[in-house]
Amino acid sequence: MTSEKSVSNLSIGSAYESLGEIAGDDARKIIFQNSNLSGVLECPPAHNWKKEFTNTEQISIYRETMKLIGEVALRELSDR
Repeated sequence: MTSEKSVSNLSIGSAYESLGEIAGDDARKIIFQNSNLSGVLECPPAHNWKKEFTNTEQISIYRETMKLIGEVALRELSDR
């Protein structure tokens, strides 16, 4: 059973770009690899509304970000 693709390329692309700018390229690489989204590292999604990712994949990015930089740091970054 496959999950429904309900998350847009724009959403995942924004996470990709933001993580690179805020946490750095190495952290972004670790987060996307641990989220089983290494393909995004090789070819970031197009800037469009096409839904090519699942909610589970998007949540995995958030989960791995929290694991890597911690909840406190994540809250501070989101307040900027």
